Amino acid sequence: MNLKFLAPTYHARVKAVAELLPSGGRLLDIGCSAGEIGRLVADRFDSVAGVDLSERDIRYGQAFKSANQCLAVGDVTRLPLRSAAFDAALCIETLEHIPDDAAVLAEACRVLKSGGFLLVSVPHSRFPFTYDPINALLGLFGLHLPIGLWGFGHLRLYSLAGLEAKLRAAGFEVMRQRLLTRYLAGLCENYLSTLLQFLVKPDASNRGRQGEAPIRPKPLADNVFVRLASALVRFDERLFRDSKTSVGIMLLARKR
Repeated sequence: MNLKFLAPTYHARVKAVAELLPSGGRLLDIGCSAGEIGRLVADRFDSVAGVDLSERDIRYGQAFKSANQCLAVGDVTRLPLRSAAFDAALCIETLEHIPDDAAVLAEACRVLKSGGFLLVSVPHSRFPFTYDPINALLGLFGLHLPIGLWGFGHLRLYSLAGLEAKLRAAGFEVMRQRLLTRYLAGLCENYLSTLLQFLVKPDASNRGRQGEAPIRPKPLADNVFVRLASALVRFDERLFRDSKTSVGIMLLARKR
């Protein structure tokens, strides 16, 4: 799982969360998996609560969670939490896995205080050809394969306008938007991260191929490889800053 922090797409996503997410109060991590992103920003909040349907992921997350972080098993379409309890919420790469994504956004609105912030990221339907050329070609005929952007249980991709409309319908006002990684990062990453994950993971959970031994996600220490990944992301953003394509979309919204 440490290799994820060297993948340009994941690296850019974590960087964007750190830059866009407002700090302070109570944070909810919706669809938290093993709670890795919540842990990375935990020192900016009084408390962090994470909810995910996977008992296995939650169990693994208990081993490395922060002192102010609480992880629980739950259905994110029916959050086991009281209304207006949180100041901010994350929903990172979760909506595309859930049949009723509108229910997730409605629940996020319910548990946030008035004026609370929601940071959402999803895969972009206008992805660069270099990232997933097979599905880019198949998409011309309305087809796709479960690899690349459509891999690991993705039910749908999102347009920027479509995601904004879903957020508005759920009771949010969109404040900021960020497109995550373009052609260069896509070319360098391509299908590599998916292939590497299949070598060590049988599915999208955090269960390794060798029995029940957990693959604990934790950040790599700052080293030459992390700095190279960061430089690649910065160069990609600068080189294609006017492009409307991207691997991912991140939106910051506020509850009306």
